[in-house]
Amino acid sequence: MTSSKTLFYLCISFIAGILLASLIKIPHIFLWGFLILGALAIFISIFFHKNYYALIGFCMLFLILGSARLQISEFNVLHNTLSKLIDTPEKITLIGNIIEEPDVRDKMQKLKVHPVKFAIGNVPSSAEQFNWVKINEFESVVLVTLSPYPEYYYLDTIKITGKLKTPITLEDFNYKNYLMKEGVYSIMDFPKTELITKNHSNDVFSFLYEKILFFKKELKESIYINFAPPQSFIVEGIMLGNDKNMNKDLKDKMSSTGLSHLTAISGSNIIILSSIMMAFLLFLGFWRGQAFYFSIIFIWLYILITGFPASGIRAGIMGSIFLLSSKLGRQNTSSRVIVLAGA
Repeated sequence: MTSSKTLFYLCISFIAGILLASLIKIPHIFLWGFLILGALAIFISIFFHKNYYALIGFCMLFLILGSARLQISEFNVLHNTLSKLIDTPEKITLIGNIIEEPDVRDKMQKLKVHPVKFAIGNVPSSAEQFNWVKINEFESVVLVTLSPYPEYYYLDTIKITGKLKTPITLEDFNYKNYLMKEGVYSIMDFPKTELITKNHSNDVFSFLYEKILFFKKELKESIYINFAPPQSFIVEGIMLGNDKNMNKDLKDKMSSTGLSHLTAISGSNIIILSSIMMAFLLFLGFWRGQAFYFSIIFIWLYILITGFPASGIRAGIMGSIFLLSSKLGRQNTSSRVIVLAGA
């Protein structure tokens, strides 16, 4: 069996483990049983030279890894420091940092805040000393919904006072699970807010990301200056992958005409973009190897500008695999690419 097929089966097993754990509660004794059987199959393949036993054994191990990945996420939710304060009548005060680009819309903005400490009740600004409870690093993220003004920015430290709530689950959409995969376990709607400090990170990644967000903000303002609505919304969606400012009527019209995919960061769009980029660089006289690396950098810079959404990361992986297969002269199988990106 080829290495590409082996990787395909391992990714399928990992995804199957996540799916299985999300549908049913798997007792730990079954997980241990799969672990022992998987290890036994691998040992049999070593001593008796049965290669397919090794594949079965590793598939079992990856099935357990997928299941364990989901169970760890659920454990983090249940044992989160703030979990006991969710859906309680008490207001709490959090001090935390904005860890992503604010999602600014017409009538509101959404901030992902990583709390560093909290206190029960409303803490006045004049209180220099207070009984704060510290929160472990990256233990939780709170999605805060505010009015669009005042504006906040990436890395700002803010104080928010309000009630923590569990994300609602609609009939056709599980918003709680959608946020959970991004590490968000609770929300806070229109709390009292106060800017503490405007921070600028010293590490290289945060510094570069801050500069890219500034460039993105300037680009977005340029779009709104040169294009009037609804054209500005469409251009923003195509260039920045942001269709959140579009009203429902415009989205319905684009959907009915089959154009809604234009504003989505999908694997097919990224592959088309990377193909155009490769062809353009080759036309300019670049070698194929040089065009490959520049195209990869271009794709991931574009995804970075859009804010690293989960769909964008999957699309970037698919586009990178497409370019790599083209560079190596290998056939690209869409099903394998989709499974690898999903895993």
